[in-house]
Amino acid sequence: MADQPAVATATEAPVPLFVDLDDTLATTDVTIGTMRAYAFQGPMAAMRMLLWLRNGKSVAKAMIARALPINPANLSWKPEVIAAINAAKAEGRPVILASASHWRHVNRVSKHLGIFDDVIASSAKSSAKGRGKLVRILAMTNGGPFDYIGDARADIPIWAAARKAFSVGYCPADVIKLG
Repeated sequence: MADQPAVATATEAPVPLFVDLDDTLATTDVTIGTMRAYAFQGPMAAMRMLLWLRNGKSVAKAMIARALPINPANLSWKPEVIAAINAAKAEGRPVILASASHWRHVNRVSKHLGIFDDVIASSAKSSAKGRGKLVRILAMTNGGPFDYIGDARADIPIWAAARKAFSVGYCPADVIKLG
């Protein structure tokens, strides 16, 4: 990771900042929270969730997101991540919410906060976790530089490819700790 300025020159585009949702921007994991809430609706809901999980985690995430939409107003946000987002926006940089959570949840959060230029999220057919998220980031940036804020071991390949890597949780030696 080279230490380059985030502000672009006259011929360069600004370096985008990608921000993870679960346990990074939000103080909780949205997917785990909705799965728990769905399962606690009763034995039939728990059985349905187990059947969906047999078809894969992405399918279960999609079905639960459809059945139990989140209310982003009930979530809490990490102030150090909000500060990093605001700093990037002040520099004229695009900020993208990039999450392994289902797109229905990610879009709701993005619309609620109103600070993101775009989103990357999972669907019933594809996961945006770890390398899957990295592939989407590289496609969105055309292989160009990007910065990333994450929190977990699944973010290691993304941090390794990022120009600047930040963490609010698990923090390898070459990643900058926020907060």
